[in-house]
Amino acid sequence: MRIEPGSVEALVVLIIAAGVMVRFVMGGWGRRTSQGAAEKLAQLEERVVKIEEATSTIVAEFAAVRERERFLRQIVETKSRKSAETPAIPAVPTPVDPTSPFVVQTVSAARRT
Repeated sequence: MRIEPGSVEALVVLIIAAGVMVRFVMGGWGRRTSQGAAEKLAQLEERVVKIEEATSTIVAEFAAVRERERFLRQIVETKSRKSAETPAIPAVPTPVDPTSPFVVQTVSAARRT
């Protein structure tokens, strides 16, 4: 079996062209993948930072609410202790100025029949 030099040269050129093309395609794919992964990683890190900030804000707000509740509970307990210690004095109703902006009208929620 004789191998012709023209077919060998064509085969070598075909192999080289295929190798260059595969190298080009795989190199571009690898760079694209690594850039995409870096971008995704940056986005995930940004999201994690946002979540951490949100949770720390929520925790701080809960702590503030607990502190307010504790403070109000102390005030109510102190007031109830003082009212239990002092004898009940009948309160004299103070006249209400109807033009005052601090007068609040209450409306009964019960249905009138």
